Amino acid sequence: MSIPARALDPSIAEAQAALADRTPVVMLLGRAGTGKSHFIRSLVESDREFPQALLAPTGLAAMNIGGQTVHSFFGFPPRPLIGANEKPNWFFTRTARAIRRLIIDEVSMLRADVLDAMNTHLQVARKSSRPFGGVQMLLVGDFYQLPPVVRGEESQLLEDAGYNSPYAFSAHVLRDAPVAAIELTE
Repeated sequence: MSIPARALDPSIAEAQAALADRTPVVMLLGRAGTGKSHFIRSLVESDREFPQALLAPTGLAAMNIGGQTVHSFFGFPPRPLIGANEKPNWFFTRTARAIRRLIIDEVSMLRADVLDAMNTHLQVARKSSRPFGGVQMLLVGDFYQLPPVVRGEESQLLEDAGYNSPYAFSAHVLRDAPVAAIELTE
């Protein structure tokens, strides 16, 4: 995989190396204008045959990257997913077994319980106890931009479930998963 060096940011090479080394979770962070979307487009265009999916927490964010929403891809209901025990459907299971990487854009808007539910669904579908069932995760965004939506008593539900915050980086799965956090600054 080779991504053109449009930006001079040395972190691009670091992100490429983490993906090539199959680091289970790669967080690519950076403020607006640092090349996150360019990195995603270049990654996808560099190998269109690589089995990966482009996801985002909202419909608009998903449209911007040519992907689909997390809830649509996983078949999640529109409610808190704390302690969710729905089994993945057949279509998701078939798809999950075929992919090697999930790219989640605008990860700042993804709640911690949703990331944990993604982990559980992938583990069940792929019959693997590894983080995310062995699927490499590329989490892209800026935690200083849009926060996850937390309505009413959901904040208390998250706190009672042991989440330090509603942000994806508070997900239980990330406590033990190897994570490479890379910040684009230029």
